[in-house]
Amino acid sequence: MDIGTIRQDLKEIGYAVVDPLLTSEQLESIRIECETLREVAAHAKPSSLWGATAVASCIYETIPGGLCTSNPSLRSSYSTYKSKRSSWPLQSAVWSVLFTSQLTDLVTALLGPTAVLFNDQYIVKPSHGGEAASFSWHRDSNWCREGSLPQPYISIWVALDDCEVENGCLLIRPRSHATCSNYVPIPGLEPDVEKISSCDIYDTVDNCSSMNGTNGSLVNENGAPTKDMAASRTADGVPVLLSAGSAVIMTDVVEHASGANRTQYARRGWMPQFSCQPILWKETKTPVSLAIPLRGREERT
Repeated sequence: MDIGTIRQDLKEIGYAVVDPLLTSEQLESIRIECETLREVAAHAKPSSLWGATAVASCIYETIPGGLCTSNPSLRSSYSTYKSKRSSWPLQSAVWSVLFTSQLTDLVTALLGPTAVLFNDQYIVKPSHGGEAASFSWHRDSNWCREGSLPQPYISIWVALDDCEVENGCLLIRPRSHATCSNYVPIPGLEPDVEKISSCDIYDTVDNCSSMNGTNGSLVNENGAPTKDMAASRTADGVPVLLSAGSAVIMTDVVEHASGANRTQYARRGWMPQFSCQPILWKETKTPVSLAIPLRGREERT
């Protein structure tokens, strides 16, 4: 895992692929947790926090927002969050991946020592899910950017299954992060807007971007598009093909989408999100979502 390359890709194209990110043991623990949440949701009562809403939306929050509403300390207290995040139906091994692993090292290397966990969820496209399980083009921070105090964050989308066009892999618009005017970039990763504006989204020449490795099998060792990439391009974006256990890291303002799962198997992803510091609502100064400090640091007062 080359932090320098990851930082360069995030700066120049808005995302970076890490292959692999997880060990086989970590991958198995996360899969078990994902399947447990799906099982709980499938048999839950309509009013359950893990229930019909998660199944319909394909999004399974590890700590549903309703729990945070009834116990606000879940949003910012490391000790309170650890206790809940390590208890059934969740896996203590996955808590360790978040807070004491190479993932933690990666996040703090990118965001700094004040980094916090912002969100933690699974995104599961059911088999033969059709268009109902697809996600239209969006930026992750669209839902909160206007009402919150500016703070950059990253999404680490981890593949729990091999992700291909047929089962609804991510589509990303390279360099689209540079077209968002009202966001705060990660310190040190400010995009060169003038340079980026001169590039086509598929341009892989050196003076535009170091595309090596950023699209899995879609580029070769020289950064040139492979036949797979030429065949898989869409007018809107680049498919990001991932093997299970690998991940794509995205800035909060890079545009992305995903298609339908047309296969007989579910396509599972885990997406924790991390911010440089707690993201707070402007009016109330309360956390927008989670604000759990990494590396065992208790919340600051």
